[in-house]
This record gives sequence, C-alpha cells and structure tokens, in this order.
Amino acid sequence: MDDQGNTLTIDYAKATMIHNALVKEGYIDLQDELTGKYFDDLEAEKVKLPQQLVGFEASTIELLNHIYSENDSRLVEDEREKNVKDLKLNKNFGKEKFQALWKQINRKTIYRVSFDSDELVQKAVDEINRKLFVSDIHFNVTSGVLNPNATQEDYEKQTAFQVQESQTGFMEETEKIQLKYDLVGQIVDGTRLTRKTVIQILQTIKSEKFKLFSKNPEAFLIKIVRLINEQKATLLIQQITYNLLDDTFDQTVFTENTLRGTLGVNAIPVNRHIYDYVVTDSKTERAFASQLDVNGQVEVYAKLPRGFYIPTPMGNYNPDWAICFKDNKAIKHIYFIAETKGTMSSLQTKGIEEAKIECARRHFKKISEGKIRYDVVSNYEELLEMIVG
Repeated sequence: MDDQGNTLTIDYAKATMIHNALVKEGYIDLQDELTGKYFDDLEAEKVKLPQQLVGFEASTIELLNHIYSENDSRLVEDEREKNVKDLKLNKNFGKEKFQALWKQINRKTIYRVSFDSDELVQKAVDEINRKLFVSDIHFNVTSGVLNPNATQEDYEKQTAFQVQESQTGFMEETEKIQLKYDLVGQIVDGTRLTRKTVIQILQTIKSEKFKLFSKNPEAFLIKIVRLINEQKATLLIQQITYNLLDDTFDQTVFTENTLRGTLGVNAIPVNRHIYDYVVTDSKTERAFASQLDVNGQVEVYAKLPRGFYIPTPMGNYNPDWAICFKDNKAIKHIYFIAETKGTMSSLQTKGIEEAKIECARRHFKKISEGKIRYDVVSNYEELLEMIVG
C-alpha cells in the first residue's frame, strides 16, 4: 500500500520483474539470497527498484525482507549485541605473508577483446530458436493457518504458517498486464549490445519464438537476455587478453568497508581472518570460512571486499577469498585465490559466471606469472586437493 492508500497486487509478472531487477542490481546471489550490497543500499536508503513500483517502495522492501528470511534479521535484529558492523582490521592483516600476497594481487589490469558481430548474431539466433520457451502467466493461491503460538524461531524458519491448500491459476489474455515495453531497449540494457545487433537478432529468430513476447513479456525478456549473454560470453572468452596497468588497488579497500552482519545469521567469530568476524553471503561461504579457520595449514585468509574486483566484459567480478598457507613441503601453492560455489556438479557456474571465472584465471596468471593459484571450489576438501596435488 502507498501513502494514498492505493494497493498493488504482486502477481507472477510483477514478481518476475522484481526478481529480474534484484539480479540486475546485484541484490541477490546465485542462491537467491539477499546480498550485502542490498543491505548496504537499504541502510543508506537508496535501494533501486523498478519504475512500476514507484510509491510502493516501502511495502516492497518490507516484503523482500520477509521473503528472503535467512538474511532479513541483519538490519532489524532487536538484540543489538548480536549485530556486527564497521569491522576493524586485526593483527592478521599486517602479517608478512598476507602483505606479500596482497602485493602480488593488487595489480590492476585492462582487458582487450574483439569478436565478429555476425557470428554472435548467428549463435544467439540458433540458441534462442533451440532453447527459448515461455510459459503462460500464472499465479499461485496458497491458503493455510497461522499458528497463534508461533515463536520468533518459527517465523525465521517459515514454519509458523501451515499450508493447507495451494492452487495454480492462469491469466486470460484479456487479464494480462497492459504494460508497455521497449523491447529492443531493454534487451540492449541487459546485453550491452547495439540496437542494430539486437534488432538483427529479433528479426532473424523464428516467428513462433518472437510471438512468445506477447504471451509473457517479462519471462521473454529475462530468458532472451540470458541466452544472448551466454553466447556473447562464450565468444568473448575465446578472444580476451589481459594487460597490466601502472596502477594498483590501495589497502583502503579493506578499511573503507561497510560490512554488516548478525551473529548466528551471516557473521561468525574467527581467528585467522583479517577481521575478528567474517561476514558471508551464503551457507556455502559460512561453511568454507569455518573450515579455513580451524585448519592448521592456513596461516591467514581474507574475504575479499567488493572494492577489489577484476574488470570483465560481463561486468566487474569480485573473487571470494585470498588464502595464505603455512610453509610446508607438501603444499605446492602457498598463495591461493578461491571462488566458492555451492555444488560444482549442479553446473551452477554455466554461462556468464563461467566466463567471469575464466577471465579471473587469465587475470591472475598475468599479474602473478603462475605464483598464485586461482580456482573454484565448493568446500575445503576440494581446495586441499588442489594445493597438495
């Protein structure tokens, strides 16, 4: 409800629009959990939402904080002693080994890339014709009973509401939202291609695929942008090279932090990290940090701040971890940069993420001449296999 008492119904199309906007702004991660960037913008009162939600910002944010329940207590936790904010660097940051690692990885690079636009158009058209499918706009109606004796823990675990019935309905053609879309413009924004190239793609795809736009505009835009970007990423990665710049990241990327966390939710106390607490974005990261902190082979590690990034054609990429291992004859890589993903076997790193990871590999190879190992792992056991293998 807005200030004038008007109401807004969040149906499937609007929910899809909001989800797309959250992805675009970096407010949710691959596990569909709210990120630190969202909570930073929320605290600064500058959360960016679609224009269609003007006037309903407060209600939308309240809804988001309840839907993404695992993280919604970061900024609204009543028990203030559990809040973690504005972390200060500890003695681990000044250790010789971490400073040596930082000196190697703080070099900035610039990438060069070129690709054939006609080849991209053809590959994108082929992919869209094969894989683009859009369902009718539908909605779910769920009914149940709220437990009057529910505790705060029940609400956090989403067990306070007992679902009794759920039904799926489909919207008739006349009921569909009459929003106007700049089809070409929105694809241009999502892919960073020229209007000419986007128009060429849309004119070349099969007519039955193009007609899917009228069936479900939001789903059509989300999927076609993803398919085009995956092909774009594949082509770019084949041609990209990195060159060193006469510039480095300053250590202030660690001190000018706006980290926010809540103990027991997304922050844990640690001993070998460069802060006394580590704030994570997912369960995978929390488990990984816990393993790093208790393993005797690890000397010091850091969750890399968002101010440290690698430029890529798909947007800036922020690696997860910088790790220094103790000197040991069995360990082949004393310095390691890690990216943590939930489950490698689930192929969560397809497409754009995979391209960013390949860019990171080339970047670190260029700046360290092979002295630093960069790779993707899902747990500490996989990391251990890499450093001793």
